[in-house]
Amino acid sequence: MLIERNNCGAQVIDALHYTNNYEKIVSYSKISEQAKYNHTRNMGVLSHTNIRFDGIQNMRYWVNHLQTVHINDPHTITEFETFVRFPNGTYRKKGDHFYDDRVMALVWALFVLESEVCQQYFEIGEYDMQHKPQQIKDNGFWEKFDEFYELKQLDKHATIVPTPLFSDNVTHQDLEQSNKYGDDVESLIEQGYEFL
Repeated sequence: MLIERNNCGAQVIDALHYTNNYEKIVSYSKISEQAKYNHTRNMGVLSHTNIRFDGIQNMRYWVNHLQTVHINDPHTITEFETFVRFPNGTYRKKGDHFYDDRVMALVWALFVLESEVCQQYFEIGEYDMQHKPQQIKDNGFWEKFDEFYELKQLDKHATIVPTPLFSDNVTHQDLEQSNKYGDDVESLIEQGYEFL
């Protein structure tokens, strides 16, 4: 997980780390050596103007230049329409009546592909012409368990495939044969929801 540490993100990181013992949190900051006494102070992305600018430039590279990220959510597209560059070079929402939460979530999701961050957590097999990772592999930074996630090679056909965390004696074959979508619809109808 890559979480912006600023504001309430620090509480999310602390809860994940201390309450849920979750260790797979991407960390990136430019804090001073004196602040390293607090273990979770270094977790997450401590965002300031320069890191935010790097993140936005990284996102623009993957979305605009390479066109490897396809956005299908109309709300995110609407936020992109009002996410502008100001005369001082910063990017943010056009004004107080607009939002940029979804855009910034995409910025931080793609920030793990920023070369400096990516090389901490993955083995970069190949770089492209802009020195961005073109192929990544697991480098053993975090212990991997098959019941959680399987890391795939980064290319246009790659996906990260989640597997169930708790099976309750349900096999993969049972899951494949079940009607996941039909069960969800039936459950919602039982709760009183109707189709428009």
